[in-house]
Amino acid sequence: SLLFVQNLAVADILFTVIMILPTAVTDFARAYILGDVYCFVSAHLSFMPTAVNILTILAIAAYRLRLLTPPYTKISTTAAKMVVVLIWAISTSGTVLSLAYESTFHFDPILMVCYSSLWDNEK
Repeated sequence: SLLFVQNLAVADILFTVIMILPTAVTDFARAYILGDVYCFVSAHLSFMPTAVNILTILAIAAYRLRLLTPPYTKISTTAAKMVVVLIWAISTSGTVLSLAYESTFHFDPILMVCYSSLWDNEK
């Protein structure tokens, strides 16, 4: 269904805005100028578009399998919309769960990434 491809496009744009553009800004500036708030937000939100992409590709594969096996039926537009909403709900729940777990994020200037304080070896 075209709706699944559109969903992939939205998730890819979201991934570009959340991950790729800030990384390009950081690399261009040769310093992390986005602050701790963005570090915290991007670390939590990076899961969502990745999960949406994976689940949408799974939905496309299931849709194609349904088209190739008897009774060779399409799913309705309403059912496709429900699947897309379910995909976003599952992906968002992963982000909400990570936000519920309290941790702090820091920027590593050598690796140029934000990382969780849970990975600190200094404790």
